[in-house]
Amino acid sequence: ETPRVRPRCSLSPPPTSSPISPCNGSSTSGPPPLPPPPLPPRLSFPAALPEASFASSAPPLPPPVTMISCRSSASSLTSFPPATSTISTRTTSILALILTSDFVEESNKKIAVSDLYADLDRSVSALIRVLRDGNGLESRIDAAIVLDAIIAASDAGTMVLIAEEELIRELVRLIGPSDEKGAAMDRRAVEAGLGCLARISAAKRARPRVVRSGVVPALARVLMASSAVAPAATAEKALRVMEAAAGCAEDGAAAATAVVARMVKAGREGAESAVAVLWSVCQAFRDRRAVEAVAAAEGGATKMLLLMQSGCSPAARQMAADLLKIYRVNSKSCLAGYDTKTTHITPF
Repeated sequence: ETPRVRPRCSLSPPPTSSPISPCNGSSTSGPPPLPPPPLPPRLSFPAALPEASFASSAPPLPPPVTMISCRSSASSLTSFPPATSTISTRTTSILALILTSDFVEESNKKIAVSDLYADLDRSVSALIRVLRDGNGLESRIDAAIVLDAIIAASDAGTMVLIAEEELIRELVRLIGPSDEKGAAMDRRAVEAGLGCLARISAAKRARPRVVRSGVVPALARVLMASSAVAPAATAEKALRVMEAAAGCAEDGAAAATAVVARMVKAGREGAESAVAVLWSVCQAFRDRRAVEAVAAAEGGATKMLLLMQSGCSPAARQMAADLLKIYRVNSKSCLAGYDTKTTHITPF
């Protein structure tokens, strides 16, 4: 028998085969490669959508928003030409907001005023209608603000044409209602009305109209009002208007009483205007009732002496010295007007 020969174990590693053949790229050994991931199903779209279905399903687009910059031209802010359309209450409020805003340049404000100035008669007539028939006090105040800007851009001749008696009456009504109506004064209304009247009264030819419209009693009510309604700056402006109207005023007694009561509470310029008013009605025009009212005013002589001792102008000091003669004639009023703290003050 032929003995079986056991095969000898080989310690060498088994031959490795190349995983990928360089010829056909197929693997000769090892696990088969993973199949590629399946593609997602393809979406099918119709060739075209019907216009009717698209219009019904798509939401409407919002209107474009127009942004207005404060630095843009004022002509874009005021989109109305005064020559072809009237100024409504809403337009007046927008114009007043533009003219009083700190974020609008002065050049743009001038352009807005020049647009109104292009048709002056129609613009002023429309603003007078707002003053007369405006919806509430705010719209009337806005109309006065716009009018103030128009008057400020006018010369003396044009200002006289603008200052119609109807306009002045509405401004006087805006300043302060009469006592019979019992309505309270509004601070903003007083300031807006006085701003227009101060500019109008600067023209001498317009002063008789201002006086005929009843401005003196209205100014007297402003001067007698509390400081919450008429602070020092407002009282000073009221005294300037009173000074301009003093030469034509008929009710000098009421004006003198109100002026003496407020003359030391309106600042230095207001006090000088007050002395000018009193000197006009008492010395220049010799109004007897005004002289009696000044002599009977409480503390009048003391206020004159205090003004003379302050840093007022030489003209105001001389007028105050002339007014002190009223108290010298009426010795009772003079002694009653002195205060114990100021008896050492002498005018000479």
